[in-house]
Amino acid sequence: MHRTFCFGRLFGNRIDAVPTSVLRRPYHGIVHCMLALSLCLMFLNLRLAAQNPALQENSAATSGLVWNLPSGVAYRLDVRTAPRALRIHVLEIDLQQADLELDVVAGNDPDGDGPVEATLAPPLTLARSVHAFAAINTNAWSMFPDLETGKDPGYIVGGSADIKGWLKISADQRSPLEAGYWSLWMDGGGNVQLGDVGGVDRGQYQDLGHARWAISGFQGILRDGKILRGQDEILHPRTAIGITPDSKKLIWMVVDGRQPGISEGVSEHELAGLLQEFGAMEGINLDGGGSSVLLLADRDGRLRPANRPSGIGMRPVPSILAIRSRRTDEKP
Repeated sequence: MHRTFCFGRLFGNRIDAVPTSVLRRPYHGIVHCMLALSLCLMFLNLRLAAQNPALQENSAATSGLVWNLPSGVAYRLDVRTAPRALRIHVLEIDLQQADLELDVVAGNDPDGDGPVEATLAPPLTLARSVHAFAAINTNAWSMFPDLETGKDPGYIVGGSADIKGWLKISADQRSPLEAGYWSLWMDGGGNVQLGDVGGVDRGQYQDLGHARWAISGFQGILRDGKILRGQDEILHPRTAIGITPDSKKLIWMVVDGRQPGISEGVSEHELAGLLQEFGAMEGINLDGGGSSVLLLADRDGRLRPANRPSGIGMRPVPSILAIRSRRTDEKP
């Protein structure tokens, strides 16, 4: 008698005798195997989602959620098929809204003045710690090796990070100005600025020590309305922030990538052009790839990713830029 197993052992069972009709029509056995395999994969995916909250959160990106955003903050999803499949997430923030506050949040600093500047944390954890209703990833970083093995531990929660470029949270300067990294910061007067303060622009700004917060990206991609990066075919998920010509609005942008047929990423030149298209005059390219994430509050006030990160769930990061409601004891 012919026997088939068709992955039954994944469930601890064994599929034994095949019906006589299958013996007469052997191709039915193949169909049964394919159906069993589909059921197995469905079962395993459900178990993975149940065991991994990050995967559950990530499903929000395609579930048609209604976002709960205050006046002065507007979200838009732009889905395109040219020049390739793209999902472009744009958040426009009115800096004139007195009840909104921008805030930089970083992971714990485990060694004070030591070399570690932050430990990696889930973006949701960082954003929820300040009751944010929107957040975006910021600085790039490198990992310190594991103390026991000497090897790179990978992007793990609690991993020790060396943050790239300027990162400042009120009086806490986590990472100093660094050549090669452009920065976005709020000066002492509450104005948002963008420039290469780690390099050629450093002498133009005299009050950097009074900055309320600061983040950094790899480099500027848009200045005075001109694209600074040449054209190439290097496509990745990207995160960027732009400033409108009147300096009254910020444009947050995340472009999904590495997802064939869904969203395949953009070059830096294309990213700058998209910032232009959505009204920015100045722009900076932040950390991207698997780190690119835009978090928004849903109708119940629960933070979820509006985009679809390219990895399995959301990558832990050392820092985010968040938007929250200004506390009553704070002055604009």
